[in-house]
Amino acid sequence: MPDSLPWDQFTNDNPVTTESAEPIVVVGAGLAGCWMARTLAELGISVIVLDAQATPARGSSSNPAGIVKPFVTRCPSLAMSFYVEAHSYLLEKLRNWNLIDACEYNACGVIQLVERPYPASAHYRCLLPDQVRQLSGNSIASHGLLFDQSGWLNPAKLCHALLQHSLIEVRCHCRVGGVEKSSDSHWKIDIDGQPSLLTSHLVLGSGAQLTELPMTCELPITLARGQISRISNTVELANIRHVISGKHYFIPDGDTMIVGATFKRDHCEDSIKPEDDLSNLEGLNAMVPELQNQPTIVDAYAGVRATTTDRLPLVGPVPDIIACREVYSDLHHARNITRYPALPEHEGAYVLGGLGSRGIVTAPFAAGLLANLMLGGNDIATWAPLLNPARFQIRSLKRQ
Repeated sequence: MPDSLPWDQFTNDNPVTTESAEPIVVVGAGLAGCWMARTLAELGISVIVLDAQATPARGSSSNPAGIVKPFVTRCPSLAMSFYVEAHSYLLEKLRNWNLIDACEYNACGVIQLVERPYPASAHYRCLLPDQVRQLSGNSIASHGLLFDQSGWLNPAKLCHALLQHSLIEVRCHCRVGGVEKSSDSHWKIDIDGQPSLLTSHLVLGSGAQLTELPMTCELPITLARGQISRISNTVELANIRHVISGKHYFIPDGDTMIVGATFKRDHCEDSIKPEDDLSNLEGLNAMVPELQNQPTIVDAYAGVRATTTDRLPLVGPVPDIIACREVYSDLHHARNITRYPALPEHEGAYVLGGLGSRGIVTAPFAAGLLANLMLGGNDIATWAPLLNPARFQIRSLKRQ
Protein backbone atom coordinates (compact mmCIF):
# COMPACT_ATOMS: atom_id res chain seq x y z
CA MET A 1 0.00 0.00 0.00
CA PRO A 2 1.41 3.49 -0.86
CA ASP A 3 2.53 5.85 1.87
CA SER A 4 -0.22 7.90 3.46
CA LEU A 5 -0.77 11.39 2.15
CA PRO A 6 0.12 14.16 4.63
CA TRP A 7 -3.49 15.00 5.44
CA ASP A 8 -4.24 11.34 6.20
CA GLN A 9 -1.52 11.22 8.86
CA PHE A 10 -3.20 11.88 12.20
CA THR A 11 -1.03 13.02 15.09
CA ASN A 12 -1.52 12.22 18.77
CA ASP A 13 0.90 13.96 21.10
CA ASN A 14 -1.26 13.41 24.17
CA PRO A 15 -2.61 9.83 24.12
CA VAL A 16 -5.17 8.58 26.60
CA THR A 17 -3.88 6.22 29.28
CA THR A 18 -5.77 3.78 31.44
CA GLU A 19 -4.09 5.37 34.48
CA SER A 20 -5.78 8.71 33.87
CA ALA A 21 -8.34 9.55 36.56
CA GLU A 22 -10.12 11.99 34.27
CA PRO A 23 -13.06 10.59 32.29
CA ILE A 24 -13.34 11.06 28.55
CA VAL A 25 -16.49 12.92 27.54
CA VAL A 26 -18.57 11.50 24.70
CA VAL A 27 -21.31 13.73 23.31
CA GLY A 28 -24.27 11.76 21.96
CA ALA A 29 -26.00 8.57 23.11
CA GLY A 30 -26.95 7.11 19.75
CA LEU A 31 -25.12 4.25 18.08
CA ALA A 32 -21.95 6.30 17.57
CA GLY A 33 -21.69 7.55 21.13
CA CYS A 34 -22.76 4.28 22.75
CA TRP A 35 -20.25 2.17 20.81
CA MET A 36 -17.55 4.75 21.53
CA ALA A 37 -18.29 4.76 25.25
CA ARG A 38 -18.43 0.97 25.54
CA THR A 39 -15.22 0.51 23.53
CA LEU A 40 -13.33 2.88 25.81
CA ALA A 41 -14.86 1.32 28.93
CA GLU A 42 -13.80 -2.16 27.80
CA LEU A 43 -10.25 -0.77 27.60
CA GLY A 44 -10.47 0.34 31.24
CA ILE A 45 -11.17 4.03 30.61
CA SER A 46 -13.89 5.99 32.40
CA VAL A 47 -16.43 7.76 30.21
CA ILE A 48 -19.14 10.38 30.70
CA VAL A 49 -21.83 10.30 28.01
CA LEU A 50 -23.85 13.48 27.49
CA ASP A 51 -27.14 13.50 25.59
CA ALA A 52 -29.73 16.20 25.11
CA GLN A 53 -32.68 13.80 25.19
CA ALA A 54 -34.46 12.28 28.19
CA THR A 55 -33.04 8.81 27.48
CA PRO A 56 -30.37 7.34 25.19
CA ALA A 57 -31.18 6.30 21.62
CA ARG A 58 -33.90 8.86 21.01
CA GLY A 59 -32.72 10.08 17.58
CA SER A 60 -32.21 8.03 14.44
CA SER A 61 -30.96 5.16 16.64
CA SER A 62 -34.45 4.74 18.11
CA ASN A 63 -35.66 2.36 15.40
CA PRO A 64 -36.79 -1.10 16.54
CA ALA A 65 -35.06 -2.84 13.62
CA GLY A 66 -32.06 -2.36 11.37
CA ILE A 67 -30.29 -4.58 8.87
CA VAL A 68 -26.94 -6.16 9.66
CA LYS A 69 -25.03 -6.86 6.43
CA PRO A 70 -21.91 -5.56 4.68
CA PHE A 71 -22.19 -3.17 1.75
CA VAL A 72 -20.53 -4.81 -1.26
CA THR A 73 -19.63 -3.66 -4.77
CA ARG A 74 -19.15 -5.54 -8.02
CA CYS A 75 -15.42 -4.87 -8.00
CA PRO A 76 -13.21 -5.11 -4.89
CA SER A 77 -12.38 -1.73 -3.38
CA LEU A 78 -11.03 -0.23 -0.18
CA ALA A 79 -14.57 0.85 0.74
CA MET A 80 -15.91 -2.69 0.32
CA SER A 81 -13.05 -4.02 2.46
CA PHE A 82 -13.99 -1.51 5.16
CA TYR A 83 -17.63 -2.62 5.21
CA VAL A 84 -16.73 -6.32 5.21
CA GLU A 85 -14.29 -5.79 8.07
CA ALA A 86 -16.85 -3.71 9.96
CA HIS A 87 -19.51 -6.42 9.56
CA SER A 88 -17.20 -9.10 10.99
CA TYR A 89 -16.15 -6.77 13.80
CA LEU A 90 -19.78 -6.11 14.77
CA LEU A 91 -20.63 -9.81 14.97
CA GLU A 92 -17.50 -10.46 17.03
CA LYS A 93 -18.35 -7.74 19.55
CA LEU A 94 -21.97 -8.87 19.84
CA ARG A 95 -20.70 -12.33 20.79
CA ASN A 96 -17.77 -11.33 23.00
CA TRP A 97 -19.67 -8.68 24.95
CA ASN A 98 -22.80 -10.84 25.35
CA LEU A 99 -25.02 -8.42 23.45
CA ILE A 100 -26.80 -10.83 21.10
CA ASP A 101 -29.86 -11.38 23.27
CA ALA A 102 -29.97 -7.80 24.52
CA CYS A 103 -30.20 -6.37 21.01
CA GLU A 104 -32.41 -9.21 19.76
CA TYR A 105 -30.00 -10.09 16.98
CA ASN A 106 -31.66 -12.43 14.50
CA ALA A 107 -29.18 -14.10 12.12
CA CYS A 108 -31.90 -15.06 9.66
CA GLY A 109 -29.82 -14.21 6.60
CA VAL A 110 -30.17 -11.30 4.18
CA ILE A 111 -31.01 -11.50 0.49
CA GLN A 112 -29.87 -8.43 -1.42
CA LEU A 113 -31.65 -8.01 -4.74
CA VAL A 114 -29.47 -6.93 -7.69
CA GLU A 115 -30.34 -6.10 -11.28
CA ARG A 116 -27.40 -8.00 -12.80
CA PRO A 117 -25.37 -10.95 -11.53
CA TYR A 118 -22.39 -10.17 -9.31
CA PRO A 119 -19.01 -11.90 -9.61
CA ALA A 120 -18.37 -14.77 -7.21
CA SER A 121 -17.04 -13.78 -3.80
CA ALA A 122 -16.24 -15.36 -0.46
CA HIS A 123 -18.40 -12.68 1.20
CA TYR A 124 -21.76 -13.74 -0.26
CA ARG A 125 -23.48 -16.44 -2.32
CA CYS A 126 -24.81 -15.50 -5.75
CA LEU A 127 -28.46 -16.40 -6.35
CA LEU A 128 -30.32 -16.87 -9.62
CA PRO A 129 -33.92 -15.57 -9.80
CA ASP A 130 -35.31 -19.09 -9.24
CA GLN A 131 -33.17 -19.43 -6.10
CA VAL A 132 -34.38 -16.04 -4.83
CA ARG A 133 -37.98 -17.12 -5.33
CA GLN A 134 -37.35 -20.42 -3.57
CA LEU A 135 -35.53 -18.91 -0.57
CA SER A 136 -37.97 -16.04 -0.16
CA GLY A 137 -41.00 -18.28 -0.59
CA ASN A 138 -42.45 -15.59 -2.78
CA SER A 139 -42.80 -14.27 -6.30
CA ILE A 140 -39.76 -11.99 -6.18
CA ALA A 141 -38.06 -12.16 -9.60
CA SER A 142 -34.49 -10.89 -9.36
CA HIS A 143 -30.89 -11.95 -9.14
CA GLY A 144 -29.63 -11.80 -5.57
CA LEU A 145 -26.80 -12.11 -3.09
CA LEU A 146 -27.23 -14.18 0.06
CA PHE A 147 -25.46 -13.09 3.23
CA ASP A 148 -26.19 -16.11 5.40
CA GLN A 149 -24.32 -14.78 8.46
CA SER A 150 -26.29 -11.54 8.44
CA GLY A 151 -29.69 -10.54 9.76
CA TRP A 152 -31.18 -7.73 11.82
CA LEU A 153 -31.16 -6.27 15.33
CA ASN A 154 -32.88 -3.67 17.48
CA PRO A 155 -30.68 -0.51 17.47
CA ALA A 156 -32.45 1.15 20.40
CA LYS A 157 -32.02 -1.86 22.67
CA LEU A 158 -28.43 -2.24 21.51
CA CYS A 159 -27.66 1.34 22.60
CA HIS A 160 -29.09 0.76 26.07
CA ALA A 161 -27.16 -2.52 26.43
CA LEU A 162 -23.87 -0.91 25.37
CA LEU A 163 -24.13 1.65 28.15
CA GLN A 164 -24.43 -1.02 30.87
CA HIS A 165 -20.85 -0.83 32.15
CA SER A 166 -19.44 0.28 35.49
CA LEU A 167 -17.05 2.76 33.84
CA ILE A 168 -19.80 4.56 31.90
CA GLU A 169 -21.81 7.41 33.41
CA VAL A 170 -24.78 8.61 31.33
CA ARG A 171 -26.12 12.14 31.80
CA CYS A 172 -29.32 12.91 29.92
CA HIS A 173 -31.04 16.28 29.52
CA CYS A 174 -27.55 17.67 28.82
CA ARG A 175 -27.55 19.73 25.65
CA VAL A 176 -24.07 20.92 24.75
CA GLY A 177 -24.26 24.59 23.88
CA GLY A 178 -20.58 25.19 23.16
CA VAL A 179 -17.09 23.72 23.28
CA GLU A 180 -13.88 25.71 23.60
CA LYS A 181 -10.25 25.13 24.53
CA SER A 182 -9.38 26.37 28.00
CA SER A 183 -6.01 27.81 29.00
CA ASP A 184 -4.77 24.55 30.51
CA SER A 185 -5.24 22.52 27.30
CA HIS A 186 -8.54 21.13 28.52
CA TRP A 187 -11.79 21.33 26.63
CA LYS A 188 -14.52 23.32 28.36
CA ILE A 189 -17.96 21.92 27.55
CA ASP A 190 -20.85 24.29 28.15
CA ILE A 191 -24.11 22.52 28.99
CA ASP A 192 -27.35 24.48 28.77
CA GLY A 193 -28.59 25.29 32.27
CA GLN A 194 -25.89 23.23 34.03
CA PRO A 195 -22.28 23.62 35.18
CA SER A 196 -19.58 23.26 32.54
CA LEU A 197 -17.38 20.18 32.23
CA LEU A 198 -13.63 20.03 31.68
CA THR A 199 -11.91 17.18 29.88
CA SER A 200 -8.62 16.67 28.07
CA HIS A 201 -10.22 14.29 25.53
CA LEU A 202 -13.58 14.78 23.87
CA VAL A 203 -15.48 12.68 21.30
CA LEU A 204 -18.30 14.28 19.34
CA GLY A 205 -20.79 11.64 18.25
CA SER A 206 -24.02 13.61 18.29
CA GLY A 207 -25.27 12.80 14.80
CA ALA A 208 -27.56 15.45 13.39
CA GLN A 209 -26.38 17.97 16.03
CA LEU A 210 -22.71 17.77 15.02
CA THR A 211 -22.83 20.88 12.87
CA GLU A 212 -24.28 23.01 15.66
CA LEU A 213 -20.84 23.54 17.20
CA PRO A 214 -18.45 26.13 15.68
CA MET A 215 -15.49 23.77 15.29
CA THR A 216 -17.57 21.14 13.47
CA CYS A 217 -20.06 23.40 11.70
CA GLU A 218 -18.32 22.96 8.33
CA LEU A 219 -18.15 19.18 8.43
CA PRO A 220 -19.94 17.82 5.35
CA ILE A 221 -22.96 16.42 7.18
CA THR A 222 -26.20 16.07 5.24
CA LEU A 223 -29.40 15.51 7.18
CA ALA A 224 -31.84 12.97 5.77
CA ARG A 225 -35.20 12.07 7.24
CA GLY A 226 -36.13 8.39 7.20
CA GLN A 227 -39.34 6.58 8.13
CA ILE A 228 -39.99 2.85 8.44
CA SER A 229 -43.40 1.20 8.69
CA ARG A 230 -44.58 -1.88 10.56
CA ILE A 231 -47.26 -3.77 8.63
CA SER A 232 -49.45 -6.77 9.28
CA ASN A 233 -48.42 -9.94 7.48
CA THR A 234 -50.49 -11.13 4.54
CA VAL A 235 -50.68 -14.69 3.19
CA GLU A 236 -48.05 -13.84 0.57
CA LEU A 237 -45.63 -12.39 3.14
CA ALA A 238 -46.06 -14.99 5.89
CA ASN A 239 -43.50 -17.39 4.37
CA ILE A 240 -40.65 -14.87 4.21
CA ARG A 241 -37.93 -15.80 6.68
CA HIS A 242 -34.97 -13.79 5.35
CA VAL A 243 -34.47 -10.05 5.35
CA ILE A 244 -35.01 -8.85 1.77
CA SER A 245 -33.04 -5.77 0.74
CA GLY A 246 -33.29 -3.81 -2.49
CA LYS A 247 -34.40 -0.28 -3.29
CA HIS A 248 -36.59 -0.84 -0.23
CA TYR A 249 -36.28 -3.57 2.38
CA PHE A 250 -38.51 -5.67 4.56
CA ILE A 251 -37.68 -7.43 7.80
CA PRO A 252 -39.86 -10.31 9.08
CA ASP A 253 -40.68 -9.83 12.76
CA GLY A 254 -43.17 -12.42 14.01
CA ASP A 255 -46.69 -11.62 12.85
CA THR A 256 -45.58 -8.31 11.34
CA MET A 257 -43.17 -7.03 8.73
CA ILE A 258 -41.00 -3.91 8.99
CA VAL A 259 -40.76 -2.08 5.68
CA GLY A 260 -38.51 0.82 4.81
CA ALA A 261 -37.17 3.19 4.39
CA THR A 262 -37.81 6.64 3.05
CA PHE A 263 -34.81 8.91 2.49
CA LYS A 264 -35.45 12.63 2.23
CA ARG A 265 -32.38 14.86 2.21
CA ASP A 266 -32.46 18.14 4.15
CA HIS A 267 -35.68 17.16 5.97
CA CYS A 268 -35.32 17.55 9.73
CA GLU A 269 -38.78 16.59 11.03
CA ASP A 270 -39.08 13.35 12.96
CA SER A 271 -42.90 13.24 13.10
CA ILE A 272 -44.73 10.34 11.45
CA LYS A 273 -46.02 11.13 7.96
CA PRO A 274 -48.82 9.03 6.34
CA GLU A 275 -47.40 9.73 2.87
CA ASP A 276 -44.15 8.04 3.89
CA ASP A 277 -46.08 4.95 4.99
CA LEU A 278 -47.65 4.90 1.52
CA SER A 279 -44.21 5.25 -0.06
CA ASN A 280 -42.98 2.24 1.92
CA LEU A 281 -46.02 0.21 0.82
CA GLU A 282 -45.36 1.17 -2.79
CA GLY A 283 -41.79 -0.03 -2.40
CA LEU A 284 -43.03 -3.33 -0.99
CA ASN A 285 -45.43 -3.77 -3.91
CA ALA A 286 -42.62 -3.08 -6.38
CA MET A 287 -40.49 -5.81 -4.78
CA VAL A 288 -43.35 -8.31 -4.39
CA PRO A 289 -45.59 -7.50 -7.38
CA GLU A 290 -48.11 -10.30 -6.89
CA LEU A 291 -49.54 -9.20 -3.54
CA GLN A 292 -53.26 -9.91 -3.61
CA ASN A 293 -54.01 -8.60 -0.14
CA GLN A 294 -52.71 -5.21 0.85
CA PRO A 295 -51.18 -5.18 4.36
CA THR A 296 -52.28 -2.77 7.07
CA ILE A 297 -49.97 -0.22 8.68
CA VAL A 298 -49.84 -0.94 12.41
CA ASP A 299 -46.99 1.38 13.47
CA ALA A 300 -44.28 3.67 12.13
CA TYR A 301 -40.95 5.14 13.26
CA ALA A 302 -39.09 8.19 11.97
CA GLY A 303 -35.72 9.79 12.60
CA VAL A 304 -33.20 12.20 11.09
CA ARG A 305 -29.99 10.58 9.92
CA ALA A 306 -26.65 12.38 9.64
CA THR A 307 -24.96 11.19 6.48
CA THR A 308 -22.25 12.16 3.99
CA THR A 309 -22.28 12.31 0.20
CA ASP A 310 -20.04 9.25 -0.12
CA ARG A 311 -22.01 7.36 2.57
CA LEU A 312 -18.83 6.76 4.60
CA PRO A 313 -18.49 8.02 8.19
CA LEU A 314 -16.28 10.79 9.54
CA VAL A 315 -13.79 9.24 11.95
CA GLY A 316 -10.70 10.88 13.42
CA PRO A 317 -9.45 14.10 15.00
CA VAL A 318 -11.62 17.17 14.52
CA PRO A 319 -9.83 19.02 11.72
CA ASP A 320 -8.92 22.68 12.14
CA ILE A 321 -10.81 23.83 9.06
CA ILE A 322 -9.28 27.34 9.01
CA ALA A 323 -5.72 26.02 9.35
CA CYS A 324 -6.38 23.39 6.67
CA ARG A 325 -7.54 26.11 4.34
CA GLU A 326 -4.24 27.94 4.87
CA VAL A 327 -1.67 25.13 4.77
CA TYR A 328 -3.31 23.31 1.85
CA SER A 329 -4.38 26.42 -0.08
CA ASP A 330 -2.22 25.68 -3.14
CA LEU A 331 -3.08 22.00 -3.54
CA HIS A 332 -4.64 22.80 -6.90
CA HIS A 333 -1.16 23.60 -8.27
CA ALA A 334 -0.31 19.87 -8.01
CA ARG A 335 3.01 20.51 -6.33
CA ASN A 336 5.04 17.86 -4.49
CA ILE A 337 2.74 16.70 -1.71
CA THR A 338 5.61 15.68 0.58
CA ARG A 339 6.18 19.33 1.48
CA TYR A 340 2.77 19.65 3.11
CA PRO A 341 2.35 19.18 6.88
CA ALA A 342 0.17 16.60 8.62
CA LEU A 343 -3.50 17.41 9.05
CA PRO A 344 -4.05 20.45 11.32
CA GLU A 345 -6.39 19.33 14.05
CA HIS A 346 -7.93 20.36 17.35
CA GLU A 347 -5.80 18.39 19.80
CA GLY A 348 -7.80 16.12 22.07
CA ALA A 349 -11.07 16.51 20.13
CA TYR A 350 -12.38 13.70 17.93
CA VAL A 351 -15.41 13.10 15.76
CA LEU A 352 -17.40 9.95 15.03
CA GLY A 353 -20.31 10.91 12.80
CA GLY A 354 -21.98 10.81 9.41
CA LEU A 355 -22.99 7.18 9.93
CA GLY A 356 -26.23 7.52 8.00
CA SER A 357 -28.24 4.38 7.33
CA ARG A 358 -25.17 2.11 7.54
CA GLY A 359 -24.25 2.99 11.11
CA ILE A 360 -25.45 -0.30 12.59
CA VAL A 361 -22.56 -2.02 10.81
CA THR A 362 -19.93 0.73 10.75
CA ALA A 363 -20.27 2.29 14.23
CA PRO A 364 -18.47 -0.41 16.27
CA PHE A 365 -15.52 -0.74 13.91
CA ALA A 366 -15.20 3.04 13.61
CA ALA A 367 -15.29 3.35 17.41
CA GLY A 368 -12.59 0.70 17.71
CA LEU A 369 -10.34 2.51 15.24
CA LEU A 370 -10.88 5.83 16.99
CA ALA A 371 -10.21 4.38 20.45
CA ASN A 372 -6.98 2.86 19.15
CA LEU A 373 -5.92 6.26 17.80
CA MET A 374 -6.75 7.97 21.09
CA LEU A 375 -4.56 5.49 22.94
CA GLY A 376 -1.61 6.15 20.63
CA GLY A 377 -2.17 3.45 18.02
CA ASN A 378 -2.30 3.78 14.26
CA ASP A 379 -4.81 1.13 13.14
CA ILE A 380 -6.81 3.83 11.38
CA ALA A 381 -3.99 4.53 8.88
CA THR A 382 -5.28 1.95 6.39
CA TRP A 383 -8.73 3.50 6.36
CA ALA A 384 -7.83 7.19 6.74
CA PRO A 385 -8.40 8.03 3.04
CA LEU A 386 -11.99 6.80 3.44
CA LEU A 387 -12.78 8.17 6.89
CA ASN A 388 -10.76 11.39 7.21
CA PRO A 389 -13.18 14.08 8.49
CA ALA A 390 -11.34 16.62 6.26
CA ARG A 391 -11.47 14.56 3.06
CA PHE A 392 -14.17 16.66 1.41
CA GLN A 393 -12.33 19.89 2.16
CA ILE A 394 -9.10 18.43 0.73
CA ARG A 395 -10.91 17.42 -2.48
CA SER A 396 -12.40 20.88 -2.76
CA LEU A 397 -8.99 22.54 -2.36
CA LYS A 398 -7.51 20.27 -5.04
CA ARG A 399 -10.21 21.33 -7.51
CA GLN A 400 -10.02 25.03 -6.72
